[in-house]
Amino acid sequence: MFTPEFAAIDESEFHLVANHYLETRDARSLSVEFIRHRVIFGRQNVPTPGAKFVVHYDVRGQNVPGDIEEILRAALAGFCEVIVKQI
Repeated sequence: MFTPEFAAIDESEFHLVANHYLETRDARSLSVEFIRHRVIFGRQNVPTPGAKFVVHYDVRGQNVPGDIEEILRAALAGFCEVIVKQI
């Protein structure tokens, strides 16, 4: 079963929230792999084949690189859109 945190009414977009620890490279790698597999699984289980997936990373309170959004976007390119909440 796949349950996104939010979905567009027309099922064209599915939003996932990730409150993952991202302060180290290893932690970021684990998070990216988890999100990739969650999106792959989600694509197989949503009713809209061309649906867009958006991951909202909440990194408030973490000591992450200043370019964390670019790092995550590059790592997840082709899988999903990335939005980072830092403040």
